[in-house]
Amino acid sequence: MALHFSGHGVKNTEENFGRSRLDEGDFLVFEDSHGVAHFVSCTELGRIIATSRCSLEFVFVASCHSSLVGDIFKNAGAKHVICIKRDEKILDDASITFAKTFYHAIFSGNRSICQAFETAKAQVRIDNRFPPGEENKFILLRDEEDLESSDFYSARSQEHRCQVLQLEDGEVKDVALVPTLQEIPACVDNFVGRHQSMHG
Repeated sequence: MALHFSGHGVKNTEENFGRSRLDEGDFLVFEDSHGVAHFVSCTELGRIIATSRCSLEFVFVASCHSSLVGDIFKNAGAKHVICIKRDEKILDDASITFAKTFYHAIFSGNRSICQAFETAKAQVRIDNRFPPGEENKFILLRDEEDLESSDFYSARSQEHRCQVLQLEDGEVKDVALVPTLQEIPACVDNFVGRHQSMHG
């Protein structure tokens, strides 16, 4: 099973969440059916995953400051996790470009996750809409059991090897809640002082 989360991530600091929650890891932002933000910490996410019976092959956490969240999924058994470095914010358009390129490479049937990851980074790198180095904010966490050797010292010197995914016909399932309030005002294009760069 694969899981893709696209949304906001918030770094856990005393300023953001207070001193009492500093040991909970960073947060992903979900929303309820009324559109109210619900912050889910790494600790809470770990508990949720522990009670589920899903076996995750691959996870993509497309949100700022998401490397600690990525570690939670990796430690839960996901073989590959794409996320964003902890101290970094990612531009929305860069994340979209990366995801489009990555999934196109995967669904072409001739690229492994690792190869698709490098292809997507290269696409972000050559896109002149993004500042230099934006592609380096994406990181890939891998299951070390996928290394050629289980021996610690020799494994470090050998390349990680993963296979091309054998995709089967299946069903895409959208489990998102339908918001109660569906009429969202349109974005005002000429709003004075509004920044063009939006971060997820």
